[in-house]
Amino acid sequence: MRFLTFSPLLSLHSLASALPVLETQEAAKFRYPWKDFTLSNLESVCRKQDGDQRYTCTLKFDVYDFNTEDVVEVSGAHCGAAWQWDGVTPNQGPDNNYPSNGVLCWSAGSDAFQFRVAKFRSASNFELYINHFYRDTR
Repeated sequence: MRFLTFSPLLSLHSLASALPVLETQEAAKFRYPWKDFTLSNLESVCRKQDGDQRYTCTLKFDVYDFNTEDVVEVSGAHCGAAWQWDGVTPNQGPDNNYPSNGVLCWSAGSDAFQFRVAKFRSASNFELYINHFYRDTR
């Protein structure tokens, strides 16, 4: 029985030893540890106008990516979106059509900021995913 337990470990060891190793100079090009994005000027508001059945929700913020300083020309962007919500429905759909597929904040060439709302329960209870796509030409 012990042989069967060690067999997968031995095959993983062989695989790991066969993987390529970065040279010291090559590994020094990468900037670790990765820094978190900075969000500022966050504004999340849901308003209902007289006579409207649904709230109009808006979300605005500025994002900055410290990891791309001196790598790309633009390391930050302003993001925003608006959608309709019935004030009750927590899931994405016709009664809460928050931008779950993504919103482009800014782009130029191979550099782009985008975000998507993963969950929206209220103006003070939501989850965002923010991406910065870019090409590191160094």
